[in-house]
Amino acid sequence: MAAAAAGIQANAATQTIDFEGLPAGSAIGTIGNATFSGDDGIIVYDFGGDYASSGVNTIAPNGGNFNGNVYVDFASHVNGLTFYSGGDDDAGFQASINVFVSGAFAALVELTGDGNFGTVDFQDLSTFSNVSRIEIFNVTDGAGLVYDGFSFSYDEITPVPLPASAPLLIAGVFGLGALRMRLRAKA
Repeated sequence: MAAAAAGIQANAATQTIDFEGLPAGSAIGTIGNATFSGDDGIIVYDFGGDYASSGVNTIAPNGGNFNGNVYVDFASHVNGLTFYSGGDDDAGFQASINVFVSGAFAALVELTGDGNFGTVDFQDLSTFSNVSRIEIFNVTDGAGLVYDGFSFSYDEITPVPLPASAPLLIAGVFGLGALRMRLRAKA
């Protein structure tokens, strides 16, 4: 058991996804630790920076239906999750967010906006630990919403190579076991 545990190491990793490296109109799926999906897919929109937290690109459901559902699944559970929403025309409640922690539903959170479609609104889910999925749904804003700047941290699991002497140690243990069996057979 100790040898198996010694072969794995968790390193803290942080990631911010701003969609700037992707051309407008491209469909997206998995970027780093996050997989983005929706009922009609998710694509990158370039609005010239009006709705983006940085640069010009944001994401929204495909087909121009900015009121559609957006799902974000995390390969490794995340902490400190925040993101931005933009394009809201009304102040206050804009959408619902289901937050899943370690694979189980944890809470329903309100996504709120300031009513200024030319600014972005900070959405803070950092109070949740081990977030495995979020679902943004029930968008009430008439023109819909776009999303940008997903930021989080997570434990990145990396294999650790065995030391060069490990195979010799394992061979020695097996050799001793074989010798012991041979001595027992003679007795």
